[in-house]
Amino acid sequence: MGKTIAEKIFAAHLRDTPTPENVILDIDVVMCHEITTPIAITDLEARGMDRVFDTSKIKAVITMSRLPRIPRPQPRARSSATGHGVTRF
Repeated sequence: MGKTIAEKIFAAHLRDTPTPENVILDIDVVMCHEITTPIAITDLEARGMDRVFDTSKIKAVITMSRLPRIPRPQPRARSSATGHGVTRF
């Protein structure tokens, strides 16, 4: 039986298999969204992580949407992206 597209992508990007249930993959791109990015930035900074692994692989999606009762996340995401040299947003 042939492989699914997901299985083919995983096989092409496989770096290591530390256990049968876990795999480590090389990634092509990291997509960041305006709502989840500030949360992730805060968590990474709290863990002492202050560098971006590869600025050319990070794409930040910032829209002009505004949800009721939610603070605007765009300034935090944009300032962190530019502070780390991410230019694709």
